[in-house]
Amino acid sequence: MSLEWIGALFGIAGAVMMAVNHRVSPWAYPVWIIASLAMLFFAWSGKHFGLAAQQAVFFLINMLGLYRWLIRPPQVIGQPLDHRA
Repeated sequence: MSLEWIGALFGIAGAVMMAVNHRVSPWAYPVWIIASLAMLFFAWSGKHFGLAAQQAVFFLINMLGLYRWLIRPPQVIGQPLDHRA
């Protein structure tokens, strides 16, 4: 399977995971990280530097999402939000 298809399928899977607004939603970030890296390498190898730049920014945004939702989840009224249960 090509990097283009890996990026596309992981991007779609992450979008579905986020859209269901369920406990799996924060796990969309690692999926999107895979998608953005695959698309970044695909774009770079094809000399599509605008797309590569976009995917590099998406990668950074998804790393922030990973940190904020899975590594250090938000707190509600002083209590950790248990979205992993």
